[in-house]
This record gives sequence, structure tokens and C-alpha cells, in this order.
Amino acid sequence: MRRVTGTFIIIGLLSIIMGVLYPAYADENVQKDRYFPDFQGDTDMKAAEYPRSFSKRGIQYGGWIMPVIMDQRNDSESLTTGMIAARLWIKSYLWSNSYIYLRGKNIFLGVMNQEGYGLDPYSNVVDLDVGFIEISNGQHSLTFTVGRKFFLLGSGLVMDGRADGIEFSFRTGYINGMFFGAYTGFILKDDNPYGMSDKDMSEGARRVLAGGTLSTEFYNQTFYVLGMVQVDFGMEYEDLKSRYDSYYYGAGINGVLFARLFYYAEFDYEMGKSILAGTARRKNIYACAGVFNAYYYFDMLLNPVIIAQYAFGSGDSSRDNYHSPTGNYEANDTGFIYFGTFNGGFALRPLLANLHIIRFGFALSPFDWSDSSYFKRMTLVFKYSYYMKHRASAAINYGNDALRNNRDVGHGFDFSVRWRIYHDLAAFVNYGLFVPGEAFSPSESNRHFLMAGTTINF
Repeated sequence: MRRVTGTFIIIGLLSIIMGVLYPAYADENVQKDRYFPDFQGDTDMKAAEYPRSFSKRGIQYGGWIMPVIMDQRNDSESLTTGMIAARLWIKSYLWSNSYIYLRGKNIFLGVMNQEGYGLDPYSNVVDLDVGFIEISNGQHSLTFTVGRKFFLLGSGLVMDGRADGIEFSFRTGYINGMFFGAYTGFILKDDNPYGMSDKDMSEGARRVLAGGTLSTEFYNQTFYVLGMVQVDFGMEYEDLKSRYDSYYYGAGINGVLFARLFYYAEFDYEMGKSILAGTARRKNIYACAGVFNAYYYFDMLLNPVIIAQYAFGSGDSSRDNYHSPTGNYEANDTGFIYFGTFNGGFALRPLLANLHIIRFGFALSPFDWSDSSYFKRMTLVFKYSYYMKHRASAAINYGNDALRNNRDVGHGFDFSVRWRIYHDLAAFVNYGLFVPGEAFSPSESNRHFLMAGTTINF
């Protein structure tokens, strides 16, 4: 694999880890894995399913620890890391339907072996992970939240991440809505996933995000529209401008058809201003992305599920990096850049830009027939992915992948084992293989990714 900076590698690995923080099991897997990645938004309250508590409506507390081993390699480079993520949380009711929730975290990442990367031997981040106050009325038709929390728009592609801000949501018999405003500058720079420029990475990403969704439900279907504006207040070098301002419009629909077929689809359009590389000139952004996912459940032994997914992110023939505010070198910018989550395969870990991704797979519970509840909670998931460029002449990811003028990016194979052994103990193994296509140099070798770990709730 071509060399990627250590920061992006660590961010990429941690984003995958967050995707499997709460392994899914049997039919429950597909109900939650409605779209890829496996879990969207904040899953912190799932740790509260078995809380220690001083009183039923008083103080609850708990936490979890997750040790993980990760290995990625090809013929010329290898990286083996170990991570221990620990989180402690406390929840206290203020009055009826209103509470305060605090969660701290410590994430230690150590490099056990590396060849061709040059990363620091270890890093340790201690931060306030989440901390907010939520106030609801008696029917939970009105909810107001303020503090540090996860903000999610639609599928989570445009926005899915934690920040400091406020959120207001309402539910009526016809229309539901959510609106939020958030700031990312108070998150530690070593723990801030919104960084794009060099200054963002060294000083901390300072972005204001505001938006919301409106949705309506009909005949087991949910249709929604979304919008978000992102304004960059990050620091800049005097002779190098780097602010990236964008706004997004989107629409999506999800529901159940024919009792056993679940589907999900979303389309997003991006506009705004980006800096033309090496200048102070700002160019218009015209980009788009879309996702479609379908799952069919079979009511039979082993609970098999068939999975079909498609994702698209527009590219730009003159852009060489889809995570850089200055990656565009000519004319208007048509490369899609987002502030949410997308996981398109363990080994390639593609950004959803300048790509078409077609995925097929299945999930099953291999011991569904067993009388043992321990074994029944194991799930196997397999997915095959085909990657094809949108603009043949442009690269993908951070400008270091698929450099040849060819649309054939390659093939991905992902296999996962998820096992909820007890209610407070789970284990998982993920393996990914990426086979390069014609868009890569003939000397490019296969990429392998392996991750194994456990989650212990207490």
C-alpha cells in the first residue's frame, strides 16, 4: 500500500473501531446495520442497558473497556498496533424526563511493529467524550439537548460526529424535525476528526456546523429532507489560505417492503467555496453523493440475510486529495467532501469521493440451531465490494491511491465474526482483503487488514 500519513492512518483505524464498538448479533445485526457502516451515530447509551444504579430514577453509572489488536500490510509495508480504549460514564436525572450525562475516555494506541510508516511509538488521549443535558416534555414530543454530544443527520454521511452545541427535536402526528448548531474547536486537536489542513491538525479544527432534518412517516416508510452548513474558522498561514466552506442539501427514504425487505437510500448535494491550490482564489463547489442499501431476511434456519449496497461520491479530474481543503488545482471543485461516516471496506478504507462502490454480501447465525444461548449470539458477515472511479484520470482517497488513468480500482473482500458471549462481554474479528485493479501500478500488491478485540462492559 502507498504510504499515508500517520495521522490519517490512526483516524482511519479508530473510525473502523467505532464501527464495531458494539458488535451485532443474528437478526439484530441487520436491523441495526441498515446502512454501511454497521453503526451510525452515538451508541453510548447502549452501555446503559445494564447500568449500576443507586436508585431507579437517580444516579446510574458504568463503563466499558475495549482492547484491540490491528494489523495491516502488503508486500512492502506493515503496521501492527494495539489499542486500549476505556470509557466511564455517569447519568443523573435532574427531574422527570430530564437528565445529565457525562462520559470520559482514555485511548492508548501503541505501535507494536511497523515497516515503512515512521509513526510515533505510542499516543494517549484523555478527553471528555460526551457531556450534555437533555430536557424532554412528558410525551417526549419535544426534546432539547445542550453540551458535547453526537450529532447525526440522516444516514450520517453528511454529518455524524461529536461536537459542542445544541439540538432541538420535535415529533407530531405528521412531521418530525431536528435542528442543531455545533462547534468543533473545543475538542482536543489530537482527538478532533474534523481536521483537514495542516493548521487544523496542529492547532485544532475550528468549524461551525448547523442544520437539521424534517421527516414524515407513511405506510412503514420514512421520508426526510436534510440541510447543513459548515463554516471554517480555522487558523491559516499568512501565505497559504485553506478555509473550506460548504453546505449540503439532501433527501432520503427508508422502510420495510414485503415484510422481510428493508431498504435505505439517500442522496446529498454539496455546494460552497474551496481554495484553489497555491492561490488565495476561491472556487465554487458542485459535488454530490448517494447511498442505497437493501437487506432481505429469510425466515429459516441460521437466520440468513442477503445484503446489497451501492454508494457513489463525485470526483474531480483536477483534485488530488479528497480530505484536503486545497486539493483542487483547477476550475470549480466537484470532489465530494463530507463530515460524517462512511466505511466502504476494511482493507481499502475508501473515502466516498471519485468512487462507485457496489457491494453484495450475507449474514447468518451459524449456531442458531443450538440450545446454548451463548453460541446462538454469534454472527458471521461477508461482503464483496467492487470499486470503480468516477473520473478515470483522478486519484482516490488522499491522492495516493489508484493514480493511473483507468476506472478499475479493484475488489474488496470483508469477513467479520461477532459474538456476544454474555450481556457484558463481546468479541469480534474483522478481516479485509483488497485486490488492486488496473488503476493501480502493476507492482501494487494486495492489502490485508486484520482486527480482533473484545468489549467488556461494567
